[in-house]
Amino acid sequence: MHSTESLRAFVGLLAGKATVQADTVLKHVGLALREPATYLTEFADDLSERGIDELTPDIAANLPQTALVHELEKASLVGEVDWKADAEDIVWNVNNVLEQQGRPQLEGDDLEITDEDEVESCLRYVGSVLRARHLTLIYLLDLDSDSYPLSIVAAADMPRFTQLAHELSVRFEVYDGAVQA
Repeated sequence: MHSTESLRAFVGLLAGKATVQADTVLKHVGLALREPATYLTEFADDLSERGIDELTPDIAANLPQTALVHELEKASLVGEVDWKADAEDIVWNVNNVLEQQGRPQLEGDDLEITDEDEVESCLRYVGSVLRARHLTLIYLLDLDSDSYPLSIVAAADMPRFTQLAHELSVRFEVYDGAVQA
């Protein structure tokens, strides 16, 4: 991660109307960038849940990305879904993000999924429902995790989001229901 302005713009695209949450995310990720050891000490309890207990060279190199996902999740701008989550959990997390962003939530009438659906197919379906609303469901690729940190970006903002993600070395996938070649 390099530019503070790029990071601010990136978080802003995920935050929507949640400007207070965005400022907190930026403050904490900035700390992880400038002073990794201090960030690790301040958020030791949270990070230990992610298996981070000491600042090794590998941890230090990946800490900004980990901090970004972690801080976005704490601000409810990312909903982290386990690899074995059911449809109800996925929809709850997506609705929580939509609410924080100031967007209308998904209603039961919008959805035709069951708990028997696999996580990947459920994510693609929810992504297609969001695509119809001109929104894009994204999965921020977290390091060494078996979960899906999900967020939502306006479809019109995806070119800028993609550019910023590239500048910041943030990897992501899109779940929009489109068939991938």
